[in-house]
Amino acid sequence: MRRSSISLILVGLLAVLGFWVASWLFATPEPVPVAAPVVKKTRFPRPNAKATARAVARRTHVVRGGEDEREPVKRDPLMVAFRPDAQTALVMETRELLDTPAGQLITNCLARDQTEALDRMVEATGLNPFEDVDRWGMFGDDAADNSDVVVIAEGDFTEMKFDDAVESGQLMAADSYGDYAEIFALPEPSGTEPAAGEFHAEMTGGAKPPDPSLEMVYGRWSDTMVLMGTRAEVEASIDRLEGRAEPGGSAIPEHEAYGEVYGLLGGNKLAAMMPPQFREGLASADSAKFHLDAPDDVFFRTDVVGSGSELRETGEAMAETLVQLRIAAEALGNEDLLDLLDLASVAPSDEGLSVETAIPLDMLQKHMAEHCKPRPKKPRRVEGLHSLRRLERRQLEPSADR
Repeated sequence: MRRSSISLILVGLLAVLGFWVASWLFATPEPVPVAAPVVKKTRFPRPNAKATARAVARRTHVVRGGEDEREPVKRDPLMVAFRPDAQTALVMETRELLDTPAGQLITNCLARDQTEALDRMVEATGLNPFEDVDRWGMFGDDAADNSDVVVIAEGDFTEMKFDDAVESGQLMAADSYGDYAEIFALPEPSGTEPAAGEFHAEMTGGAKPPDPSLEMVYGRWSDTMVLMGTRAEVEASIDRLEGRAEPGGSAIPEHEAYGEVYGLLGGNKLAAMMPPQFREGLASADSAKFHLDAPDDVFFRTDVVGSGSELRETGEAMAETLVQLRIAAEALGNEDLLDLLDLASVAPSDEGLSVETAIPLDMLQKHMAEHCKPRPKKPRRVEGLHSLRRLERRQLEPSADR
């Protein structure tokens, strides 16, 4: 049930992996004049027939829309739960991603490194994030510290042990909400068991907010969604799902729902992920559309939307950084960095800029082999064991005085 559990680690890792690659690539070296690099042709994420068919298949939720008397229509339930005007909205198609070569590498590494934590999570909550979740989603505004984010898991949660969490003191007893939902508040930080107090501090910083609508809660809707965020946002999502509020448009337009990870970020969130020299320019952006596709190699495309000379100049500086990096990599004989640079490009324009990066599968395999080796178990030392055995032997040996 913890926000820092394996499931959320996986979301964070994969959703920002492309920005991490871009951040590493754009760490500026000393400038060296050089000709522009030759960029290999690759299949970066684009709208396609598979994504269109998937988006159509997602239209399973009947929306009536508040007081609107129009005919019911079918929508993607996750997009209905998202606030329509959210400045940040990301979706990870978990099951599809886990079926890709790159997804299997990353999740196997996480599962291997966090086996005990995963076992505890499954036993405590009944949720296996690698088997029970179809999609992860998150939406919010543009706060750089992510304090405004709502996280949603979609899948089959009939086996989740919310009652056990209530009995252990990690959650308060459920309040029914609407037609098909329950909301679980977090306990007060004082007067609870140590485990519950630690949990509350981790989730809220140690104190309940003065406004009850801002307290962090879990919501369960119809055994197919689990939501975590402020009470106001969780209740608003459920209201949209159950027709008590107008659902509005989609935070992520259907034609942008392609790739294994997709969505949009506000300028501040984008800037927070990039090196300091580019943050001010990127913070001026209106939004950034993000797509990850992993058919074999992992491809990222980010379209930063905005106007103004500051954003264009930032794009030009990023493009120049790639040029400088290539010469530095050639001088150092760093073949891995050269391969990454061959797959990277920045295209500034008057409407914003586009960034494309990629990680070859063989490079990802090499990285995982180096960093995900099984950890040898250290022999368990029992204090005084050897002294105890020596004493036992002395007691059993015949005495010279006998």
